[in-house]
Amino acid sequence: MRRVPGWLWAALVVVVALLLAVPLGGWDHVDRADASAQRLAPGQRHVSDPFATSVLSAEVTDRDPASSFDPEPGTRFLVVRARVDNRTDRTRDATGDLLVPAGVDLGPASTVTVARDPQSRSAAVQPGLPAEVLFAWELEGDTVAPGDTLRVQVVDWTEIESRVASGLVPTDYRVGAVVEVPVS
Repeated sequence: MRRVPGWLWAALVVVVALLLAVPLGGWDHVDRADASAQRLAPGQRHVSDPFATSVLSAEVTDRDPASSFDPEPGTRFLVVRARVDNRTDRTRDATGDLLVPAGVDLGPASTVTVARDPQSRSAAVQPGLPAEVLFAWELEGDTVAPGDTLRVQVVDWTEIESRVASGLVPTDYRVGAVVEVPVS
C-alpha cells in the first residue's frame, strides 16, 4: 500500500476549510484597524496625542480648498472639515496623516492637502487654540457622491525622541476613532 503525499493532506485541509468557511461568510475582509477603534458621531471629540480631533462634515466639490488655482475641468475633491486642538506646548501642523477616508478610491495620484481655511495654505495649529482644518483629497471617478455616508478614520500615533535627528518622530500609527459622516 502506498503512502499519501504530505502536500495532498495539506490540500485536503484547505478544501475542507473552504467548504466550512464559505457558508459562514468566507474570508470577508474585516478592517481590523478600525474594529477596535472608538465609534463617534460627527462633532464628537477624539482625544489623543498630540491632537484632539472632531470630524465635523464632509463634502464633494470641484474646488481645492488649499489652492487659488482652478483645477482641470471634471476634477472633484473630497473635503473633510475637522476641529483640531493642539494638545502640546508648541505650534504643530495638522498633517494629512491625521484623517483617512476609509473605503474610498482616491486613485494612485491623490494626496491630501490640508489648510486651516480657504485663504491659508498652512495647517499650523497653535497650542490651546482650536482650529478648523480642511482635509482635501482628489477623487477618482464617482466613488463618493452627495448623500453618501463617509467613514473617516482618525489616526493616532506615538511620538518618540529621535536618536538620529533632533525632535520627535511619529511611530506606531493606529486607528483611534471612526466617524461616519454624511457627504453634502
